[in-house]
Amino acid sequence: MGAVNPASFFLEVIMALTAEQDLHNTALGLIGEYEITESDTSSKQYKRCVQFYDIARNRTLVSHWWNEAEETVIIPQEQYGDIFNYTYKYALPSDCLKAKDIGEYKYDWEVKGGYILTDYSRTPATWTAGTVYIAGQYVSLSDITYRCNVSHTSATATSPATDVVTWTTAGGDYNVIDFSYIKELTDVSLFSPMLYQAIAYRLAILVVVPLTGDMGNKGSLLQEYNQIVMPQARSIDAMQGKPKKLIVSPNSWRRSRNFG
Repeated sequence: MGAVNPASFFLEVIMALTAEQDLHNTALGLIGEYEITESDTSSKQYKRCVQFYDIARNRTLVSHWWNEAEETVIIPQEQYGDIFNYTYKYALPSDCLKAKDIGEYKYDWEVKGGYILTDYSRTPATWTAGTVYIAGQYVSLSDITYRCNVSHTSATATSPATDVVTWTTAGGDYNVIDFSYIKELTDVSLFSPMLYQAIAYRLAILVVVPLTGDMGNKGSLLQEYNQIVMPQARSIDAMQGKPKKLIVSPNSWRRSRNFG
């Protein structure tokens, strides 16, 4: 891994802060408040926006299956299972705000204490030379499970057992699951226009009373958010793909939980 360029890193941080500030000012504009600047860190507008921004963003993210916030990962099982009447236990990703699906819908699953509990699992493919592997993928070799760190085509001369850069051992002969969820999306540049607008409205709703004391304005913003902003956002976001059909057994029920 190359050395980090301090100037480049500082520029990225400044750009990220500026993008958040622009969103803050969009929210402040909705309630007729003064805009904030980079140096304006002592104003009540700045303090309230910083106080409520993460809450507004995460509440908005968990309110809909935003395409840009959805992530699918492969997770290896924990070393132990048989907990709460389930066979397998998988650790939730650290940035998970809301669980969506595991690999097979016909299995029951639920989230408890930061873990996904289920009877479903699948066996990782056996590692072979001359195969394209993607970062985040798991393979099995000699009863050991390995995680791919760098996308590559495997060579004959090396294997996960000897290539400690490209592969990381995940421990024993573990099964895995494919897990989809809404992540804590923090990069403002990745927000779609509708997600950006929805977060700005949510932030405005949270700061309008502390800044202005105007409960009537809060009520108007809530009405616009619920009746116009979010319905439009859901409609436009739904056009970006075709939902998968859910195949659910008669006795199963799908469980998910919000974390925001």
